[in-house]
Amino acid sequence: MTFNTNPLFMGNAIAAIHKTLRAELFAVSALLSHPAAGIDEIISKLAEIRQLLNTHSHQEDSALESLLRDYDPAMANRMEDDHLKFGAQLQQLCAQASTAQALPEHRHCELIERLYLDWNRFVGEYLLHLDLEERVLLPALMRQLSPVESLACTLLMQAPPTRREWLGTGGAHAGRVAPSNGSLSLEMSR
Repeated sequence: MTFNTNPLFMGNAIAAIHKTLRAELFAVSALLSHPAAGIDEIISKLAEIRQLLNTHSHQEDSALESLLRDYDPAMANRMEDDHLKFGAQLQQLCAQASTAQALPEHRHCELIERLYLDWNRFVGEYLLHLDLEERVLLPALMRQLSPVESLACTLLMQAPPTRREWLGTGGAHAGRVAPSNGSLSLEMSR
């Protein structure tokens, strides 16, 4: 698989992906806190987010490892270690949830409560990891950009204009023609 290593693209992609990951982490926390959550639903959701987070880690390692290693080798090692640690923790959480299938149903509540606490400890550590990536990795990517690319990246990270603004009925984008598919593509060359 080939990755777009343009810092403009990578910075925006990381920020957007991390927002999605946070939402998914919180969704699992909400599920585990819901009194009517069934163990099969919990097992399925944990397996789903395990796959999502493991895929994310592998893609980050593939796309960013060499860039980060050039910038800060110690940070590259830490990110790699974190990804391995989180993979192992996710595997343990999934195994913990699966043990409920062998337990009588009246013990599921106790297991889910323990899983909820363990999950939220994991979420806390994972959120700190995402924060570190965004505070260290994204600025490193941004420093590689020209001033124009940096401005474009900043603008792209903001909320997109509404259709009305884009079609010229007011706002900063007045008079511009919108793409037919509603998307905006900005390509910068280095």
